[in-house]
Amino acid sequence: MKLTMKGYSTARRYDLDTAYRLIKEAGFEAVDISLDACRVNNKSTPIYDRNKAKKEKILTENIYDLSIDEIVACYQQEVDAIKKYGLEISQGHAPFPAYIEDFDGYNTKIVDYLKKSIIVAHRIGCPRLVVHGISKRSNSKMTREQSRQLNIDLYTALIPTILETNVTVLLENLFWRDGKMCIAGTCCEADEAIWYIDTLNKKAGKECFGLCFDVGHCNITHQPMYDYIMALGKRIKALHIHDNDGTNDQHCMPYTGLGTVNWNDFMRGLHDIGYDNDLSFETFAHSGENVLPDEMVLAALKYIKAAGELFRKTIEA
Repeated sequence: MKLTMKGYSTARRYDLDTAYRLIKEAGFEAVDISLDACRVNNKSTPIYDRNKAKKEKILTENIYDLSIDEIVACYQQEVDAIKKYGLEISQGHAPFPAYIEDFDGYNTKIVDYLKKSIIVAHRIGCPRLVVHGISKRSNSKMTREQSRQLNIDLYTALIPTILETNVTVLLENLFWRDGKMCIAGTCCEADEAIWYIDTLNKKAGKECFGLCFDVGHCNITHQPMYDYIMALGKRIKALHIHDNDGTNDQHCMPYTGLGTVNWNDFMRGLHDIGYDNDLSFETFAHSGENVLPDEMVLAALKYIKAAGELFRKTIEA
C-alpha cells in the first residue's frame, strides 16, 4: 500500500524536476500521472480547452492526434523526473470528458484518444487508468437508459486495448454541477457502480475494470461512505483522497477543519474490505495551487503524507 500524490497538482506550480523532488522529499512513494494534460515549457497544461469544446463545440488539435511514439515522447520528461527521484507511477487520469452532447466530432475522437491513453499508460508503466464515465444531466435530452448505454458502448470499445495492454481501467464516482448544487453523477450510487463494473468485466471475460473511489465526491453527493465502500468491496482498486465542506469540490487535505469527510468511516470501510492497493491524494488546494506560499508547500506535503501514514496504519491493522 503505497502513499501516492497526484503529480499534476504540484507540477502546475513548479517545473517537473522541482515538483517530483518535493513529492519525494515529503516521503511519498508513488504518483498519479495526468494523461489528460501535456507538458509545455516544463509546465503542466490541459490537453485542450474543455470549456471551448463544451460551449463552442470546438476541439483543437492536441498531442493525442499524434502517433503513440510521439505521445510517449511528450511525457518522457515527466517520466524521467518521476524515475529520477525513485517514485513509481501508481495510477493515472485519461483525457476527459468522455462525451459532449450534440458534438459528434468530439465523441468520435475521444474514443480514439482514450485507446491511445491506455497504450501510453502501458508504455510508461502506469498500471491503472481512470476513465471518467458519462453522466446524465438534468438539462440533457438523453434518458437515463440512453446514458447507461453510452457508457457501456464507450467502455466496451476500450476492451480490446485493455486486454492487449493489461492496464486496469477504473470508473469513478462522479458528480456534476447544476448552478450552486452538486448532483450525483455516474457511479455515485453504489448499486450503479457495481452494475457497471460487473457488466463490463463479464463482457471482457476477465477482471479488467474497477472503481477509483473518490472520497471527496462521495462526501459532496452525501452518499453514506462506509456503506458505499462495503458494497463495492474489492471492486475498489484505487482512491482519490481529499476533503471538502460537502457543497464544493475543494480538494483540501484531511483534518484541516475545513472539510466534513468522516475519516473514521473511510478508514473503517477500507479496513473491513481488506483494501490493499495504494492511498492516492488529490489535494490540489494544499499541494500545488497558489494557496500557500512556496515556503510552506513542502510542509503541507509532509502533513498530507502524515495523514496517509495514519490511514495506512489503521487500514492495515
